[in-house]
Amino acid sequence: MLYELRTYEAGVGNIAVLRGRLQRAAALFKEHGLTAHGFWTEVIGTSNRITYMWEYEDLNEKNQKLAALRADATWNRTNSEETAKYGEVVTRIHNTIMELTDYSPKPDFSVNKIHELRIYHAVPNKLPALNQRFANHSDR
Repeated sequence: MLYELRTYEAGVGNIAVLRGRLQRAAALFKEHGLTAHGFWTEVIGTSNRITYMWEYEDLNEKNQKLAALRADATWNRTNSEETAKYGEVVTRIHNTIMELTDYSPKPDFSVNKIHELRIYHAVPNKLPALNQRFANHSDR
């Protein structure tokens, strides 16, 4: 199972437009078989961003479903109309493809409304040790 974490940064004054776009897009995501686990704004951090997460079986599924979404006439028409009216709605997209570690429990995004994302940067050649620390110590 793969998870794609996407963060969209809104153009100046366009966070409300971006919220509306993603609210409407949620139905299109479902229509194209994209499993969105949630849409988050930052409580502490940057205020002009929305982060969401998709789930895929593998990269092939990701590529097929996103190609279908990009070809969707409604998606393209709505985005073009908003860009013409408001300018660049999304100025930057950050996306990361992740897979669960062997020691990770299956995520349950329905449990809490607030989630903390922590990113650890391992010293070169120490990633196995960091994984062992989480597997045998920290996660307990």
